[in-house]
Amino acid sequence: MDSNHESENKLEKSDEHETFDLKEDSQMLSKELHQKRDEIPSVPRDTLHPIKKRLAREIQHAICRSPKDNKTTII
Repeated sequence: MDSNHESENKLEKSDEHETFDLKEDSQMLSKELHQKRDEIPSVPRDTLHPIKKRLAREIQHAICRSPKDNKTTII
């Protein structure tokens, strides 16, 4: 029974170690994501609306071009 108990203890310790590793990995990933988010430049809200309008016009124009232009792009 002692060997059984010892093996159970070893198993529990290895499980704890794996759990700790997973927590550590997720914390590192979280830090990396926050750093990447902070690196992205912020865009003032006032500029978003004209950008969306321009993109919508460009997409609409690209779809409406005739196939003879050889520039037809369907997105």
